[in-house]
Amino acid sequence: MIPANNRIFILSDNIRMGKTNVLSQWLKNIYSKGGFLTPDIDEKRKLLSLNTGIYHNFEVDESFEEKVSIGRFHFSKKVMDDAADEVLYILDKGVQYLVIDEIGRLEIESNLGFYPILEEVISNYKKPGLGYLILVIRESLLQKGIEKFQLQNAIVLNIEAFKSATKNFGLILAGGDSSRKKKKKGLIKYHNKLQQDFLFEELSKHCEKVFLSLKNNTIDTNPSLLPAITDSKYFLDKGPMSALLSALLQNPLANWYVMACDYPFLNARDIEFLYRYFLISESSVCYGKEKNYEPLLAVYHNNDFHTLWKMFVRGNESLRRFQEAIKPHVLLPINEDILLSVDTPEQMMEAQEKL
Repeated sequence: MIPANNRIFILSDNIRMGKTNVLSQWLKNIYSKGGFLTPDIDEKRKLLSLNTGIYHNFEVDESFEEKVSIGRFHFSKKVMDDAADEVLYILDKGVQYLVIDEIGRLEIESNLGFYPILEEVISNYKKPGLGYLILVIRESLLQKGIEKFQLQNAIVLNIEAFKSATKNFGLILAGGDSSRKKKKKGLIKYHNKLQQDFLFEELSKHCEKVFLSLKNNTIDTNPSLLPAITDSKYFLDKGPMSALLSALLQNPLANWYVMACDYPFLNARDIEFLYRYFLISESSVCYGKEKNYEPLLAVYHNNDFHTLWKMFVRGNESLRRFQEAIKPHVLLPINEDILLSVDTPEQMMEAQEKL
């Protein structure tokens, strides 16, 4: 289960800064979603159901009979009620992202609008579970909204922070000790620098942010003091699954480029090639041979993380089984040597001589 403090996001910024548009652009590539957006079209507020893709006439004239009003703005009560029912349906069904755009003066100051369902929805996402809740609250109402709905533990992002968080992030699995030589794999030199430093440098060319994945972040495991994510207490001793799930606790909105330090023949061209293939396919990709996946030479699309969480909850802790379930695009390497995982001292010395 996703811990409670990691399940609620608030997108907040000034009015007319493009919050709905930013959400809309990102959600185009997200499959498992529900809730609604309320864009302005032809100077009138519409309601877009993320479940059906249908636009509804949300903002109405003052003469409209069944309406809910706040100041000079009037909204169709039927559209509002139907959207609320749909949110509750999606809440029961479960999706990766449930979006409510927005919580405004109606809900915060008058207990109207979507207020009747908000307590149930927010309460659900305050508990461990699957999926995330994204709320939109304009900056001028943010503090009132947080206090009214007790959202002090929610993760608040402005537009720029949201854009950054929804890009591509990198995760370097620095690895445990290589067998029989008791040396961290990430601290072995293959390209005239520590392997984890080499991967960090190369992934940084393609990712918004890059992190080492470490069990313990100390000067011994991270002498270059690179940004790091240590294994979460919720996912200890789960192998590579610990690394990826801990990264998702840091940021569940991004796509994650996962590279292990076990592959000394991987070079800058191979790293860029995989990234470009990901951009073209817009889905999870990995190196491998036909259906023989390399789960630690992969880029995982955000769409597949809902499956990852569900499999983990059911007791499946294998990234390879996860790949078998999502069936990523498999990229055949130009040089098959990049698929060689080095573990013994003899293999290490042979790789260093070749490089």
